[in-house]
Amino acid sequence: MATAQDSSEELLYPWKSKSGLMGYSDQKGQLKIQPQFKDASLFTNEFAIIEKDGHKGVINKEGVIIIGCKYDEVQLAAVGNETLAITRKKYNAWWRINQWKLFPGFSIMGGARDKRFFDTEVQRMKWEITLLNNKQTFVSTDHRNGAYPYETSNIRHFKNKVLINDHLYQIDKRNIKLLSGLFKGFLIDSTLLRQQGDLYQIVDLDLKRQGEAIFNIPRVVNLKVGEDLKELNTVSRISGIEVKFDFMEDQQAHIYIYPDLKKIFPLQINRYLDDNTNASEIIGNAKMIWSVPETDYFLIYSIIHLQNGFYLLHKNGFWESDKTKTKDFVVTSNSGNLMYPTVHDLGMDPLLPQNFLVKIIEQTRDHKHWFAVSGTTKSDSPSISGIFDSAGKKWILPMSYSSLEQMKGYPYIWKFEFESQSDYKKKKYGLIDIKTGKIIIDPIYTTLTADGKAGIYNADKWEWFYINPITGKEYRECDSNKQY
Repeated sequence: MATAQDSSEELLYPWKSKSGLMGYSDQKGQLKIQPQFKDASLFTNEFAIIEKDGHKGVINKEGVIIIGCKYDEVQLAAVGNETLAITRKKYNAWWRINQWKLFPGFSIMGGARDKRFFDTEVQRMKWEITLLNNKQTFVSTDHRNGAYPYETSNIRHFKNKVLINDHLYQIDKRNIKLLSGLFKGFLIDSTLLRQQGDLYQIVDLDLKRQGEAIFNIPRVVNLKVGEDLKELNTVSRISGIEVKFDFMEDQQAHIYIYPDLKKIFPLQINRYLDDNTNASEIIGNAKMIWSVPETDYFLIYSIIHLQNGFYLLHKNGFWESDKTKTKDFVVTSNSGNLMYPTVHDLGMDPLLPQNFLVKIIEQTRDHKHWFAVSGTTKSDSPSISGIFDSAGKKWILPMSYSSLEQMKGYPYIWKFEFESQSDYKKKKYGLIDIKTGKIIIDPIYTTLTADGKAGIYNADKWEWFYINPITGKEYRECDSNKQY
């Protein structure tokens, strides 16, 4: 969810009064919207999420309510200068008789207090997506409770086109409309892959067809690896885990790896570079295959004899040992942990503490050569963290922090913790500018979110408020009628 306030207009911060209600102030702490909300978020473009009476809504920078406080949850997504609100609200679909529960209080052990024949409560969730500038709700769907059909991470856009799941929308003059067809997604050159039945075609942003190629998703791909013939199923299940490759095939039986439909995957693959590694095993045990953008290479992740590894394959079918050929290509897990390049590829090995076990590596936002590293020297020792520059082969921040986390919208400002505490009420977080090494805020906060919401636990009581990550200013009213 976007939270950075990066427009040239006046920045507003949630401001907490002594009464506990939230309003908004400017950067200096001057009130702009009077305290009246139970909770409030930072602005996304011109809009912010507020809460009243246990329900959430949306206001603009003038304090005008755009969406009333009637939803269980609200998320905002910035689409260029436009903002979308994803709302959901729980309700009882009692008229769904086929989903009533028979004898809801029945127990095989007896003694049930609930003597009803039926439980008529059928919980459902109403999801809506609204373009906030004109309050146009363009998606409204009903789902079972617990389903999450729309997430901000699934909303992609380029120029005035917005892709939500497999539906494409166009924003013109602050109106949004659904375009015909289903779409698999944006390709690496910002064209689109449009679906027609089981076939796919490339179209531009005006939905005009690009080229004559027609693609399908093959069930199996046949390869010759050295002297061996191998079959790779597009979808298979190995040890209970689904393995899926993004293969696509054109009319000439050329194979591609989505979303790169320009580079042909080789169907004839050479023997590997050394005799200790079997190319047929690499292919047969492959778990993931990527096309490395702006190169002639594919990256294959394979697990052979319980050992995982990454292998670089040229489009002409020969193997490459020089990992620098992948340029700045990175692979991360769903949790954000770096899978490729490895610690060795980054040149980090000789600069790590002795006997250090790396547990997490994450590429920093806005600086492709800086990596946050966490790990331990012993299995039972506390974790330590630092930030490594793979280009300069040096530490930007030494491995002397208990934890590090980047703040949203502020690429060089990081939350840090010096000493690990198992009791969360005793934790202490501060802020540091990693570019200068200057500490902005000493570690005084019990909790601190990535968007600047701080919490202090004192005398069995929590106090929540927002801070300015650049200056460290606190946006709250204190007992002396002064702002911190």
